[in-house]
Amino acid sequence: NQIYVYDIKRITVKEYILAIRETPKSNGEYYATSTISKNLSNLNALWKHCRDEEELQGLSPFVEQTALVDGKEKSESSNKKKRTNWELDELKEIINSLDDELDKLFIYIAWYTGARLSEIFGLTPKDIRTEKETGIQYFAFKEDWDGKSESATRFTPIHKDLIPLLEGFNGWTRGTNNPDAYRKMFTRAKRKLGYDDKKKVFHSIRGNVST
Repeated sequence: NQIYVYDIKRITVKEYILAIRETPKSNGEYYATSTISKNLSNLNALWKHCRDEEELQGLSPFVEQTALVDGKEKSESSNKKKRTNWELDELKEIINSLDDELDKLFIYIAWYTGARLSEIFGLTPKDIRTEKETGIQYFAFKEDWDGKSESATRFTPIHKDLIPLLEGFNGWTRGTNNPDAYRKMFTRAKRKLGYDDKKKVFHSIRGNVST
């Protein structure tokens, strides 16, 4: 059946995955997981192209469907790697061990907002904004950041303690198009202090925020 791209929802993709997973090919064999994943990757690329051409809004419905592709419909929480929250003193120690103020700021933004590493990396000076009516400063986080589009954003108020640290912010200096430079920076810093627990990583800071 034909379907307009703007009518494709996550439930639509779910039904597609279940159908192709449970329907054998002409030779009686079932599609391999790698084949289904490749199909989703291609469809996701096509959806992003249409998003730019047709000014679609929101995140692609083809992403984060791994559980169904693998044949197990797991809950989001059970499908994630188990991570452990940082102790506050541990995070402070990691931050204090850093020499670069931008490295510290990167961690502070994660700590004060719960934003993902890629979302923080996508921040530019123009994404630090002030609401005219209230004077409240906020971050405009790109939720599906690809360095080009602002089609999906989340507005997060900036805590008053974070505002002084943002003075003079002109963008990040580590990495050009890859936020992994800051993940590696954080990993080196924690290991240097003897924190080798694999369950305590940069992403664990989101757990601290939600807790």
